[in-house]
Amino acid sequence: MAPSKTVDIRTSVGRQKLLGCTEWEMVLLEVTLKHFVKARFNSNSRCQKIWEAIEISHPSVRTTLYRNQRVEGNFFENLEQMKTHLYSTALQEVEAETSKGGDITAQKLEAKRRWNVERDQDDDEPTPVKIKKMKIEGEAVTKTRASPLSESIPGRNSKRSAPSSATQSSQSLEELLKAQVQKSTRETTEAVEAHVREAVGKRVSAREKELRDGIVAMDEAKARLTKAEALLAEVKAEHQKKVAAEAEDLKKRETAVHQRENILLSWESRRRKYVNDQLTRALGELKRIKN
Repeated sequence: MAPSKTVDIRTSVGRQKLLGCTEWEMVLLEVTLKHFVKARFNSNSRCQKIWEAIEISHPSVRTTLYRNQRVEGNFFENLEQMKTHLYSTALQEVEAETSKGGDITAQKLEAKRRWNVERDQDDDEPTPVKIKKMKIEGEAVTKTRASPLSESIPGRNSKRSAPSSATQSSQSLEELLKAQVQKSTRETTEAVEAHVREAVGKRVSAREKELRDGIVAMDEAKARLTKAEALLAEVKAEHQKKVAAEAEDLKKRETAVHQRENILLSWESRRRKYVNDQLTRALGELKRIKN
């Protein structure tokens, strides 16, 4: 089944958007699914049966799945695609972990498989049959605990039987069920906490590394900025010094030009006076000669 185009259920962000849940709720959902898949790995449980068991055992997961449900659009289609995708991913991870295990792990899984098969068979039976079977098992357990060693030997005191009551059977059965529920809940909680601690530790380490790298980069940028500012100040000082020298040189040149102009004017005035004096003297000589 191909993923819908409206939302990408292959990414955590897309799944959170579809369900309208937080990142923590999505992590809890995925870890719970993996725990159930691992517990029923060898019992050939199908995807739908796994999800039904999770929704029955964990109301919080069911709330997360259907909190954002709506009739319009492709919500339920996308939800089924997401369930199938998460189940396939969890199954691959469990297969990889199982293949790396040893005989001990295989024996543990086989024992758990047999226990789960018996439990699934009990779940599939009608309620009256199930209650009757549970009562019989409870009475058998009580009878075994109460009977002495001599009664357990064939042929000896075969007519004797330990007295039992409905109250004792119910109490034993209730204790057995409570122990099984507590064990399953404890294992799920421990698996979730371990996964969350690992995920949070990885993210915190990554964030701390990013923060350290950012601080180092910021320090390097500050050092480059300080160096650039010092270089700019040096260039500005050199430029101002050059401009001041050019202004001083221009002022000296203007002064020299003015002085030259004054000298030229003085020489021109003397030349004109000398010429006028010569002309006046020459005219005086001409008049004297005529007379």
